[in-house]
Amino acid sequence: MKEWRSIISIDIGLCDGCGRCVAPCPDGALRIRDGKADLISERYCDGCGRCLDSCAPRALQVVEREAELYEDIPMGRC
Repeated sequence: MKEWRSIISIDIGLCDGCGRCVAPCPDGALRIRDGKADLISERYCDGCGRCLDSCAPRALQVVEREAELYEDIPMGRC
């Protein structure tokens, strides 16, 4: 099921793969995969934007779009 909500968007063309966005995410929604930031699952991102300030090339932004429902899943699920 999907709904319109805030969620992170990654411009992989701008991402330099530094990984600084991963740690600030309280939901563990981000990882580095193939040298770029990657959203593990739409369900894990609550759109809080805590990752934004850590992204020097400004490859991240919070957008409003249709996405899977957010699930507050405890860390360590991966």
